[in-house]
Amino acid sequence: MTSDAASWQPVWADLAAHFDLIAPDNRCTGRTTPSPVPTSRALMLDDVERLLDHLDIERIDVLGHSMGAMLGWALAAALPDRVTALVAAGGLPEVPPVRVDFFATLARLRHTSEPAVWYRLLFHALFSPAFFAEPARVEAAAIGAMAYPHRQSPQALDVQSAALASFIDTPARLDRVRCPVLALTGELDLLTTPAMLQARHHGDERVRIATLPGAAHALHWERPEAFVQRVTSFLDAPRYREGGSDTERA
Repeated sequence: MTSDAASWQPVWADLAAHFDLIAPDNRCTGRTTPSPVPTSRALMLDDVERLLDHLDIERIDVLGHSMGAMLGWALAAALPDRVTALVAAGGLPEVPPVRVDFFATLARLRHTSEPAVWYRLLFHALFSPAFFAEPARVEAAAIGAMAYPHRQSPQALDVQSAALASFIDTPARLDRVRCPVLALTGELDLLTTPAMLQARHHGDERVRIATLPGAAHALHWERPEAFVQRVTSFLDAPRYREGGSDTERA
């Protein structure tokens, strides 16, 4: 939500040292055109499947963050023969209604708030208290977000936030997911808390749960080295991994 493939910048080089990476921009984000354009979970999944076919890629590991984690679960359910592993970072298989309301509210405020003020508000959902200990860093992040040439328009955010309802209206067939899953979140994440992961995945033998200390929702920005280590150790493991629901800490 609200961002694009550029959000992987802090971990891109280190992940690329281990894997061949494909990072598409979802509809209504980044360099996708036209924008805004109708979007939903089904349309985004179709986009990914068509991209894989176009690139002649049969089997993939999937790494998704936040809404991308929800898409990852849906992709693993829709294409169980093609998704070999899933890392779902900062996201559940479903979106809680409270999060739908949160992003709908953010979308409304995007039309009426000064951009710098709006981004600073968004940062409270993304970063831990440590991020705000240096006001100059917060100011620089807001300036950088406003200067980004492919930043999302208010109209595109309207469409994207409305599409969150499609994750509720048509739940994914999670019984079809056959690959091993790493469910990863930040210790201080307010949007996808460690307790939420435990409640959702405890007892599911397909899922390994892990928490990054000191990180909030943007865990790959606040703990990039730990994030990469956790992802690579999971994806580099044998294809037949033991699942487990005991929380691990990096």
